[in-house]
Amino acid sequence: MVCPPLGQELITVISSPTPLYSEALPETEAAKDYLPKLRRMLDANRGNAKLASAYLFMQTEPAEGADRQSALAACGEGVLPEQEAPADEDTTDAPAEEPAQ
Repeated sequence: MVCPPLGQELITVISSPTPLYSEALPETEAAKDYLPKLRRMLDANRGNAKLASAYLFMQTEPAEGADRQSALAACGEGVLPEQEAPADEDTTDAPAEEPAQ
């Protein structure tokens, strides 16, 4: 299962006997920030026979119908139909109006 944000994703797998970056990278990062770092690292390691890499671009999209509700619930987002307030119940945070005198 994939949780939002959805859209174009890049999965990169790199194997190296030594650390490639001087500091830990975030678990997720925008492509505009990550790709230049990746390019610099690959250029710096050009000719390293022990470096292996692979990548995959994929598109993630929201599930449809009932699958969408269960996916949103599993991701901690959205409201399941049985958790929705009844239609006649006021769920706003606005204070109740005082009765007219």
